[in-house]
Amino acid sequence: MFGYYLIVVLLLGIGSLVNRNKLIRILLLIVFLSAQTTIAFYGFFHLNTSDLGGTFYYDSLGVLFLFVLTILSYTTIFHSYLYLQNRNDDSQIQSIYFTALIILIGAMTCVYLSATIGMMWVVIEATTLSVAMLIYHERTHLSLEATWKYVFICSIGITFAFVGIVFLSKALQEAKSVNLSFADIPGHLQNVNTFWLKLAFIFLLVGFSTKMGLFPMHTIEVDANTVAPPPISAFISTALLNVGFIAIFRTYSLMAHTSILPWMNHILLWSGMLSIFVSAVYILKVNHLKRMFAYSSLEHMGLVAIGLASGGIGYFAAILHMVLHSFVKASVFYQIDQVYRVFNTFIITKTVTIHPLQM
Repeated sequence: MFGYYLIVVLLLGIGSLVNRNKLIRILLLIVFLSAQTTIAFYGFFHLNTSDLGGTFYYDSLGVLFLFVLTILSYTTIFHSYLYLQNRNDDSQIQSIYFTALIILIGAMTCVYLSATIGMMWVVIEATTLSVAMLIYHERTHLSLEATWKYVFICSIGITFAFVGIVFLSKALQEAKSVNLSFADIPGHLQNVNTFWLKLAFIFLLVGFSTKMGLFPMHTIEVDANTVAPPPISAFISTALLNVGFIAIFRTYSLMAHTSILPWMNHILLWSGMLSIFVSAVYILKVNHLKRMFAYSSLEHMGLVAIGLASGGIGYFAAILHMVLHSFVKASVFYQIDQVYRVFNTFIITKTVTIHPLQM
């Protein structure tokens, strides 16, 4: 089933890229949303089964975030149309916008359902390339700078994550295992050298933090939110942060039954507290609406990291927080677009004089 989904996403992405007709574009997006909804419900009714030869797996965590992504796909595509109606972009630029959006949603779906850490690493890089095209949509100097910064730092982050996978492979080599599936790895990490496990966790945490937006890799997420179209900012601050959370949570789960668990909890605790501290400092200084809520996302990711570090009910709290944050923060960014249409600015320090008769 998942193979058909990937084929549909690829064909619709190509179709959207070459199409210039508005009516056909709407039809393509309706077909895509239907395919996205189908794969979400298929995963729900086929929990704990694998697909494409074990490359993808429908577990409860992945399917939960897949439903969140599917709901946000409907609202983001709708608000994208509202956003584009108020601009004079030509049909080619709009085609690139929706092509990148389709590929981004497909790539994030792959991340949520990846059954191996190698596949997850590959499709996370695919999210970087697709979201970069969306960040650059407005073709300004600021958007170009933010796009290159996003690609550059995410590439460094994905390199860190690759090094972490290499260290994890080194640990598995001691256990005479070469299987990098999430289901198989934990059973081989009980008696391996913890030095390799600690190195693997640090590099994977830093690498995947570029997607989750944790300190100190939060800067690209803030800059991207500032210049991206508001519907895309909604996606970056929700579904894309969920990608980073899924990657970190699965990495954490792999090593949670080893002796380095207390050490990992300390790392996550400090990362969470520093994220909250940095967000609290900067959020008082900014007067740009989208940038302010980007720092708000940093704060929430810090709270989620602390939840993971707490263990027990903290795991449930972290997942619930991510789900609720996705819906609330997306709604905020959608409304910011409405505010911009009224006041023609994202700056909140400008005073607006309202005549009493207008109240």
